Amino acid sequence: MEPQGYLFLGVAVALFAAGALMLRAGWSRGDSALIDERLRSAGSLASGESKRRHSGLERLWIRAGLGENRLTAAALAGVWLVLILAGTVLAGGWGLLAGVVLGLILNYTVVAWSARRRREMLQQQLPAFAEHVVRGLRAGRTLPAAVTAAAEEMRAPLGDVLARVVREVDLGVSLGEALENVAEDFDLHALRLLALGVQFNMRYGGSAVELMEQVVRMLRQQDQARRELRALTGETRVSALVLAVLPVGLAGYTVSMNPAYYAAMLETTAGIAVLVGAIVWQALGILILWRMLRSL
Repeated sequence: MEPQGYLFLGVAVALFAAGALMLRAGWSRGDSALIDERLRSAGSLASGESKRRHSGLERLWIRAGLGENRLTAAALAGVWLVLILAGTVLAGGWGLLAGVVLGLILNYTVVAWSARRRREMLQQQLPAFAEHVVRGLRAGRTLPAAVTAAAEEMRAPLGDVLARVVREVDLGVSLGEALENVAEDFDLHALRLLALGVQFNMRYGGSAVELMEQVVRMLRQQDQARRELRALTGETRVSALVLAVLPVGLAGYTVSMNPAYYAAMLETTAGIAVLVGAIVWQALGILILWRMLRSL
């Protein structure tokens, strides 16, 4: 290894040490910081101050269910630092840069996928939660008591989300506002609609049972329509996956079987331009397909 390589390796090791120290410091102060944050939240709620808004990355982290999961955070940081070290050892400075970029992309992809998967699970549990509330109302409970009892009966991940609603209600927030805050943080349209119904009922009165029955009926219809749409677009999603993976897989197979096939293109400016253009168009095509699938 050249001296420059050792320099970059030292930088990578320093980054690893700094990350380990920051992680340890976060662990040692995690409990006290969490207590302080909850006390500040309680004070602001009691005094009527506005709720603190989370940034985009914080909200994505919360939606993925990683807010207090230190083990997962440590695993993601460890994988990122391993990529940095491996890139530095193999390719020096460019490898260090590639490790940093690849680690960022990988971590963001994992967190975004976890958030999307958890959101789908929450949407599937919401109709059952609304039915629990209806049964509590028919048993003679008030609307807040029925929601609290139903929240205690729900399993994770919805049970963990509703536990936050119960805590905010205990701190003095109205039930409708607590549901709306959680719906905003987790981007749950059905829960936002439920919060709107609760706010309307608590402000203007009316039959809470009829209101919740209509909400349950609507949630069931939305869930059925979502399942039917997913079944109808299954072939389209598979075709998009094949179109995205096939060019990359074919290029990788060609390079592994005949490395000299693309080597000649790297020796000329025109060949490099063609390869770069192919990579750009492939990335653009994958992005377009991904956006199309997200819209289904």
